[in-house]
Amino acid sequence: MGKNTIIKKRRNWKTLMLFLLLLTLLTGCRKQTDAEKKRYILSLYIERQEEEYRFRLSEADLTGDMEKEASIPCKVIERIDGSLKELEKNERNREASQLEWNHIYTIFIGPKLAACPERLLSFLGEWDGAWQKSPNVSICLVQSSAASIFEDELEDAGEEESRIGQKAAQLMEQAEKKGGVCRTPIDILKAYDDGSRRLRLYCLLLDEKTKEIRINPGILSFQEP
Repeated sequence: MGKNTIIKKRRNWKTLMLFLLLLTLLTGCRKQTDAEKKRYILSLYIERQEEEYRFRLSEADLTGDMEKEASIPCKVIERIDGSLKELEKNERNREASQLEWNHIYTIFIGPKLAACPERLLSFLGEWDGAWQKSPNVSICLVQSSAASIFEDELEDAGEEESRIGQKAAQLMEQAEKKGGVCRTPIDILKAYDDGSRRLRLYCLLLDEKTKEIRINPGILSFQEP
C-alpha cells in the first residue's frame, strides 16, 4: 500500500470523526445518546434470497482506537429481510440503533437480483423515496465471477469490503465523465420511466490472477411490463 493511499484513508477516517464530533456538539447533551446509537454504513451488497433480500452491510466500527488505525475500522453484518424499510425496523428493534446511509460509497447488486429487474426496481424505488438516503450513491452490478468477494467470513471482511466500495465508487465517478452510463438510483429510475429497457450500468469484475477489481460498463435488460 502506497504512502498516498494511507494518507487518504487517514483523512477519510478523520473526516468521519470530525463529522461525529460536530454532530454531538450541535445536538447537545440531550441528543448525544441518539447520535451514538447511529450506525454508519459505508457499503452495501444486496442479493435476492428467494422472496426476500440478503443485505450485507459494511459498517464503520466506532469502538476502535482511532489514533492507531490507518483506515476506518469496519465490520460486516448480514441480514435477511423483505425490504429496506423492514431491515431498518428490525435493526432498531434488535440493536436499538438507527442505520445511517449518508456516508455510503456504493451499493453492489448481486447477480440473482440483477436477473430479476422488478425486484431491483422495487429496491431502487424504496431507496429513492426515502429522504435520508444518499441520492448520489453509486450503483454497481456484480458479475458472477466477482460475487465471491461478498462470501467471505464476516469477521474478516469489514475493511476489505469498505475499501472495495470506496474504490469502485471512485472508478465509476472517473468513468462517468464519458457519459452514457446510469450510475445512481435516480439515473436508473429516470431512464426506465423514459422508456429505456436496456440500460448501461457499471459492473464489478474481479481479475482472477491479480485479485484486483475492475469496473466496466455492462447491460441490464428489463422485461416489458
